[in-house]
Amino acid sequence: MAGLKDIAELAGVSVGTVSLVLNGRARDLRISPETEEKIVQAARQLDYRPNTAARRLRRAGNENLPTIAVYWASDFPSELLGRFFIGIQNSLLDRHEFEVTVQPYRQSELHQSNLLSASELYNGVILTGVSDADIQFLEENPMKSPVVVFNRRLTSYSSVYVDDEEAGRKAAALFAAKGHKLVGMIAPDVRTSSINHRKNGFIHGAREHGMELPEACIYQVPMSMHGGQIAAEHLVTVRDRPTALFFPNGIMAVGALPVLHRAGIRIPDDLEIITYGDSEHERFTLPSLSSLILPVEAMASSCIDVLMKTIKGQMRSPHAERFETPFVFRESCIPPAGLE
Repeated sequence: MAGLKDIAELAGVSVGTVSLVLNGRARDLRISPETEEKIVQAARQLDYRPNTAARRLRRAGNENLPTIAVYWASDFPSELLGRFFIGIQNSLLDRHEFEVTVQPYRQSELHQSNLLSASELYNGVILTGVSDADIQFLEENPMKSPVVVFNRRLTSYSSVYVDDEEAGRKAAALFAAKGHKLVGMIAPDVRTSSINHRKNGFIHGAREHGMELPEACIYQVPMSMHGGQIAAEHLVTVRDRPTALFFPNGIMAVGALPVLHRAGIRIPDDLEIITYGDSEHERFTLPSLSSLILPVEAMASSCIDVLMKTIKGQMRSPHAERFETPFVFRESCIPPAGLE
C-alpha cells in the first residue's frame, strides 16, 4: 500500500507538502497549483487511499474511539443477532471502549459491499455468515484493516469458530448411543456454509454408526419456524417414521413441535429430538428442547478481544480461537448413561 513517502518521491516534493495537499490545505499555505496537481496525480498513479480510520486513532479524546464494523449477512439466522450484540455489549461494559456499526450484505455478494474501502472507514471488521464464494473473494482481495471472521475457519484471517461438522457428528453419535436405527433431519435450505457442515456431519455420522437416514427423512425447508412446521407436516404422514430427529437450526424445531403434538407423537418416548444453537425459544417449549450449544455471546466477545488486540498491536493476525459445542439436555432427549 502506497504511503506519503512514496507519493513525495514520485512527485519530487517533501512528505510534509504531500500531507498538506492531501489534507486540503494547499491554498491556505500557498502551495502552487502546479505542485498540488503533481501530488494529486502521483497519488492517483499509486492508488493511494487515505487511512481515515488510523487518523481517528491518532487523535486524542474519547470522541474518537476506534470504530468496528459488523458485516451481517442478510440470511444469517436473525435470532443470532440479539445474542451476538449481547456479547459485544459485554465487551463494551467490561473491557473495551469502541464504537460499533452494522453493515448488512447479501450472502455470497460480499464483493458488492463497501468492504474494500473498510480500511478508510473503520478500524476493524467482523464478518458473519460468509459463504464459500465470499471466502474466495476475501482470499483474492486481502483486506488492509484488521478482520475477524465469525464461525468460519480461515487461514489468512483471524477466526473465532466452532467445528460445525463435528457438531453434526456428535448428534449422530448420541442417537447411536441411544440405540436408534432410523433417524431423520429437518434442515434449512440455505447456502450458509456452517449449516451445511452440520448437515453433512450428521449424514456422515449416521452412516458411520450404521443408522438409516433415508432421503425421505431429510427435509430441507425455509429457515424459520414455519419451515419447521411444513417439514413436520410431511414427517407425520410417513409410514416408517424415524425415532430420532436432528435440527441443525434450533428455531425450526419450535415450529415443528405443535404439529408433532397434534399428531399424537410423544416426545421423547416416540421421537427424540436434538437441536443446535440453544436459543432462548428452545428452553421454553413444551417439551423443552435438548440442544448442542453454540456459544454466540462468548464468541462475539472473543471477536472483539481479538480485533482490539490486533488494532492496538498486541496480537498478530491471523489468530484462531475455537469454541466447543457441548450438549445441554432437557426433555426432548434424555442423555445416555455417562453423559448426564
